Amino acid sequence: MAEKSPFLAGPMITDPRFFVGRQQELEIILSRMIGDQPISINLVGPKCIGKSSLLCHLYQTYEERLSGKGVDPKNYAMVYLSVKGYDSEPKLYEKIADKLLKALPNNGIAQRLGFQQNPVKSQLQARPLNRHDFSQAIRDCKESEFLPVLCLDSFDNLGKKKNSFDLGFYENLRSLMDSNDLMLIIASRQPLDKLLPKHYYRSFFGNVGHSMTLKKSTKADAETVARLPAFTSDDAFPALSPNQQKLTLNWGKQHP
Repeated sequence: MAEKSPFLAGPMITDPRFFVGRQQELEIILSRMIGDQPISINLVGPKCIGKSSLLCHLYQTYEERLSGKGVDPKNYAMVYLSVKGYDSEPKLYEKIADKLLKALPNNGIAQRLGFQQNPVKSQLQARPLNRHDFSQAIRDCKESEFLPVLCLDSFDNLGKKKNSFDLGFYENLRSLMDSNDLMLIIASRQPLDKLLPKHYYRSFFGNVGHSMTLKKSTKADAETVARLPAFTSDDAFPALSPNQQKLTLNWGKQHP
């Protein structure tokens, strides 16, 4: 009886030691971050292509990657958030604010005034947090000399909730991006021009964003994955036997 492939599509990869590939995509995203004008990105791809894993990995490693490019990571505050389950703007803003509070760098005005007196911090702590107050806090981040970068996963869910997230919601995000106060990295199964009504799309992303379609992993990446250990240690053996590795790679060829 032939062996079955031991690999199944599962949840996103949260341990950076098991993340493989996507180096070109990571470089493109970082180049959009550190340019003179940050360019927001729509990360597009079907289910299980790796959008969530890529966003999570970027969030986990961006400080090290920026430092490697000679860029001070304290100039950025990145958060990762899946927007599934959010049915109102205030709740979404409050969750983003909670994550930004943890990511706030201690530099610029924040360093001179002391973290407790940082005006951005006090604004983000306000509850309830409406559109106006959230936007003001984001704009004040520039005065504190850092850029908020929001990695918003499963954005398709917001696109379906037009009563809760109306045109004004997208216009406000567009305004924050236009003034270089905010960068968005949005993951969705469909491009925004198909996900959102045309007047929403023009108002929200328009020509200020960059759309990146994720493709399947390369053969070299697949070979690396097939040789990964079940756990990380200096003497760990591959989780798959040589025969299982061969089977897995052959299965991938037969199911492109």
